[in-house]
This record gives sequence, structure tokens and C-alpha cells, in this order.
Amino acid sequence: MRRSRRLDHRRARCRHGKELLHATAIPIGRPRRDDAGEGRVRSGRPDEPGEDLPHSQPLPGVRVRRDGAVSATLARAVPANAAECGEILADATRNHRTVRVCGSGTKSYVGDIEPADVELGTSAIAGVVDHVPADLTVTVRAGTRITHLAAALARAGQFLPLDPPHPDDATIGGVIAANSNGFWRTR
Repeated sequence: MRRSRRLDHRRARCRHGKELLHATAIPIGRPRRDDAGEGRVRSGRPDEPGEDLPHSQPLPGVRVRRDGAVSATLARAVPANAAECGEILADATRNHRTVRVCGSGTKSYVGDIEPADVELGTSAIAGVVDHVPADLTVTVRAGTRITHLAAALARAGQFLPLDPPHPDDATIGGVIAANSNGFWRTR
């Protein structure tokens, strides 16, 4: 049986393979005239959408005062445990009241703080619930101050890799809520 012949057009050897596809795209000679102009003085619309300040329109589910007056907080509640906190939140939901959760107030300058009907303080809901040094886990309540948590971890030879501003007053709930965990995260 006779073997097939080699097909040279599958290779670039005879210049009939890859080169012909691209050679037609290159015009021969020089251009006869200048390129056409833009056709307008002003540039077109931007490709990216315009950006505005955040919360330019009310968020869904958030009550907006129509009279423009800034009212002070009507009530301040400081629950002693999680059950009392749940009762306060359930009451606020039934009465359609807005609630602002507040710890020690060291991050009150962060964000767009609107006036609320009820201010819920977490300073009494504090303490270490569970600490397992072998697992490197600790469970704390939201009102626990960073210094108290650091002292509890230091007794087991551990440390908290957070260095928020105002560590003597800052609570773990506020640090997590405001994402102000300091510069240890970049090390």
C-alpha cells in the first residue's frame, strides 16, 4: 500500500499556510488622504455611570421624617441580658419605632447616624461567655470592652490581634460593627 504524500500547504514552508490570512489585512501603498475628523467638538457621553453621594434616596424600610426636623432620641434602654434585649426589640417592632444600638459611643462619628426613637445600650451585656485556649476560640458578649477581653486572653498566654482607637472604652460589638480593628490586620 502506498503512503500518502506530504501536504505542504499545512505548513508555512511554501508560504501558502499562515501568512496569506494576515497579508490581506495590510494595504499596499500609502494612504491617499488624511483620516476623517472626529465630527464633533464635544466628546461623547462617558462610558461609566455618574456617581453621587451615598443614600441620595431613602433606603427601603427606613422611615424618613418629612418635616426635616431632627428629633432627639425618645428613650434609652440598657438591657441586662439577651432576653431583655429581645423584649425591647420586639416592643420597638410592634410600635414601629426605630432603634439605634449603642455601645460606649467611641465610634459615634462613623457613618450617617440618623435620630432614632429608641437607643439600645449594650454596656450591661458584657463578659466572656466561653474561652477554650486549646482551640484558640473565645465567645464574648457585644458590650465587652476590648481591655477586659485582652486581659482574659492574656491569662491564657494569648492576645487579641486588634488595636482599635480608644481601646479602654471600645467594645467588641462596636469594633466589629464599625470595622475599626486597627493596623494589626495589615501586619
